[in-house]
Amino acid sequence: MAKAGPLGLLAAIAIATFLLLGYGFPLAMRLAAAFATDDAMRAQLSAAPGDADLAAKIPRQFRRVAAFAAATLVLIAASEPICRIRAALGRAGDRHRLGVIAMIFL
Repeated sequence: MAKAGPLGLLAAIAIATFLLLGYGFPLAMRLAAAFATDDAMRAQLSAAPGDADLAAKIPRQFRRVAAFAAATLVLIAASEPICRIRAALGRAGDRHRLGVIAMIFL
């Protein structure tokens, strides 16, 4: 089997992040709602105007957040070689700053 290398691993992590947050989390929420309610509780619920539109927006918002998280992971991982180059040039403090920025976003 061929080695994936750092770029392949980065792509796999970004894709997994996007799939888990963008599709897995909304699916888990729907399953939890289905398993947590019974017929009596469902009978008491009534749809308000605009509920269908709002419900349609929720998965799209999760995918947007997942895309942002995956892109942030890619940028953080891609900045590592740049930090090494800058450290070799004598700018070692930049690596610490990027680590702080990474913690803020994650």
